[in-house]
Amino acid sequence: MGARARAVMPPSIVQQMRITKTGNVGIGTIGPTAKLHIVNPTSTGLTVTTQHVGDYGYGIISEVNRDFTKAIAVTNNASAGVQTFVVYGDGRVGIGADPDGDPTYKLLVCGTIRTKEVVVESSVWCDYKFEPSHKRMTWLEKKNFFDINKHLPEVETANEIEKNGLKLGKTLYGFAYNIEDNSLDIITLFETTEKLKDENAKLKTQNEELEKRISTLEIMIKK
Repeated sequence: MGARARAVMPPSIVQQMRITKTGNVGIGTIGPTAKLHIVNPTSTGLTVTTQHVGDYGYGIISEVNRDFTKAIAVTNNASAGVQTFVVYGDGRVGIGADPDGDPTYKLLVCGTIRTKEVVVESSVWCDYKFEPSHKRMTWLEKKNFFDINKHLPEVETANEIEKNGLKLGKTLYGFAYNIEDNSLDIITLFETTEKLKDENAKLKTQNEELEKRISTLEIMIKK
């Protein structure tokens, strides 16, 4: 067999699509480095439109077979090719940061988050402090705790937060724990104050009666 004929394209025609012998498809590039490589420097590179009749359809599915495989990655070429958004096979997401081989966090964000609400689930909360059977720390026990530990009960130390970050759920629990405790302490102080007021009023009345008796006795003695 003779050699295969090779197509020669006129100089005025620019290739917009190429399929390599390895099966890579390039659109807008003649050197595709992936099974589908799209380059469009002037507008949208890829638009996927799905028109499902019902719910629970898919626009794009990325299938991986390893936890640490990046199912989705966004690379910013204006920042030296830094990956600014990644989704791993085990569901970990990095925004502005790459969790890489660290499975500690499901969501890792390097930057500021703005949201209208954050819901933190907790299986234990501190409303048990309102139960009559609960024994709160006395003011002296609190003072001793502060003198020794230098932080609020149920709240991590400054060193722990500076080293490991602030754990929102645990910190909110600690705040509520102390707010409820302090609120009950304030109520107790008001109750004590009201009792002292009543006792002072009674003492004042008794004192006035004693003064009247003393005055009466002094008059009788003078006679």
